[in-house]
Amino acid sequence: MTGIDDLRAALREQPEDAYAPPDLPRILAEGRRLRRRRQLLQCGAVVAVVAVVALVLGLTAQVRGGSPQAPVAAQPTAAEREERPPLGRVVGTGLSDSVGEVVLYMVAIDVPELPEVHFGLMAGHRTPGGVLTADLLANETAGAALKPGFRVLDGGSEQEPRLPVFGYYVGPAGRITTTVGTRTVQARQALWSQDPDVVIFWFPPADVPSDTVLTPPQAYDATGAVLPR
Repeated sequence: MTGIDDLRAALREQPEDAYAPPDLPRILAEGRRLRRRRQLLQCGAVVAVVAVVALVLGLTAQVRGGSPQAPVAAQPTAAEREERPPLGRVVGTGLSDSVGEVVLYMVAIDVPELPEVHFGLMAGHRTPGGVLTADLLANETAGAALKPGFRVLDGGSEQEPRLPVFGYYVGPAGRITTTVGTRTVQARQALWSQDPDVVIFWFPPADVPSDTVLTPPQAYDATGAVLPR
């Protein structure tokens, strides 16, 4: 079982009863039916990393082994990275390592199989000299990039470079939390400068050390009301 894969599945799973809340413990226990491939490119190379998610259509759809993987953004070369400038403001996370500060920013993508997905969320670094590096790219793979709810959840791997669990939520999320053990952990957030309905969020590793320890995140509006996943 891989943590982020399970969380992505839980966020997309429909309940057996259309009027009942999702049975998240059951979903997590079942694990992922399909696994995405994830690759981290080091030394300045860029990776396109996208979750492969199970599509559940209505109450009768079933996921079969060997189903085609969801379409992914083409992996850009190091040269092409310069042609992929950030869309909007680069968000500093306040987390630093030997490379520099961990940053999050949107980039344009173009996947013919995903006509409603035109951007993805990049996790990278900003070096002391101000140079941006691209480490991990994640984008929506099963629908529209701006559909309300959690669209991207990634990071938290023990591979280098270490990146926090991060993602984006579409909607008026004033607060996003998860649970680690018995503790409720609140994410840090920033609005995407090109669309304030998109909330970029991340969990500091000190609070969420890996992608295997957190429960599916939950968003709340400014009044504390629960928002849909």
